[in-house]
Amino acid sequence: MTQMLDEIRILKKEEITTLSEPRRQELLHLYRDVFGEKWPFSDFIRVLIKEGRFNEIFNWKFIAPPDSSMLALGYLGSTLVSFAAMILTKADFYGRRVVFGNLVDLMTHPRFRRRGFSIQLLSELFKKAEGVDLFFTFPNKNSHLI
Repeated sequence: MTQMLDEIRILKKEEITTLSEPRRQELLHLYRDVFGEKWPFSDFIRVLIKEGRFNEIFNWKFIAPPDSSMLALGYLGSTLVSFAAMILTKADFYGRRVVFGNLVDLMTHPRFRRRGFSIQLLSELFKKAEGVDLFFTFPNKNSHLI
């Protein structure tokens, strides 16, 4: 079943750095609702999250990378129900400067899955990812076919 998201917000690096605390907290709640206690991160990161240090992880993951990042937030009404992120990396590839888009943390709240939200987010993210030569991701045990 496909249902349209009410709003998709695409944030680039400049907007990510100024993302408000309430928006970061809604993202933290989505992570918790999706992964529970089995977050697909290292034990060290799990400890930081339990200590309430999500902002440090957010900054490390989406602001600190030297090139850039993009976030896609999908809303039904005022509720964040789906999220995707892309880390952009520049590299020399056979003498040519290329930009790689590493898709990370694609997720939809369990109550809202199988409605096409992830595909909508990825579609918008790809449209806004100007100059990206190659998109890639590393599926893990939490991945679902979309």
